[in-house]
Amino acid sequence: MDWVGVGLSEAGGMHGADIALLRRVPTSKMGWVLEDRFSTEFAQPLLDAEQDKTLESVEVMLDVESRGLTPPRRDHCSPAVHP
Repeated sequence: MDWVGVGLSEAGGMHGADIALLRRVPTSKMGWVLEDRFSTEFAQPLLDAEQDKTLESVEVMLDVESRGLTPPRRDHCSPAVHP
């Protein structure tokens, strides 16, 4: 697995979703990079201008990786997604 994403939207679909995308980047400090993205249509989510999600940790135990992240407060969501 090279990436995993979690999105939240008022309508429950991709349109208008605020998305946290975790990508494997072997050259990064933790081996993973967390990207703050949003979607305005059914296409590849765009990078948010404010990268305000934080990757707290990445652990590997018995070849199973666990990840922890802290989402931004609701009042910091992308204006493009939640005007």
